[in-house]
Amino acid sequence: MIDETPDISVVCTATDGREGLECVLHHKPDVVILDIRMPVMGGIEVLEALRQRDATPTVLVLTNFPYPVYRKRCHELGAELFFDKSTEFAEAVQALRGIVPSGNGG
Repeated sequence: MIDETPDISVVCTATDGREGLECVLHHKPDVVILDIRMPVMGGIEVLEALRQRDATPTVLVLTNFPYPVYRKRCHELGAELFFDKSTEFAEAVQALRGIVPSGNGG
């Protein structure tokens, strides 16, 4: 669905959190979408690593684990948006359209 959204380009996808962190550090995207639970390194660990490296993309968390403790921790670590994957996917895509600089491609 994100690939089909005008003005948004996916520059990297990852199969686990560590690979995702490497993608972010290498490609320096405007926006990063993370999940709480990912193999090797979870989304919260990726957020912690980004914070330590002063990497500052806009972070959107899209997860099936929308618990208040996770939401709070993600916001503390700099995630701007947090969505429940099972009930708020469309809202997450709409929010993504609103934060990606127009014409930049993502």
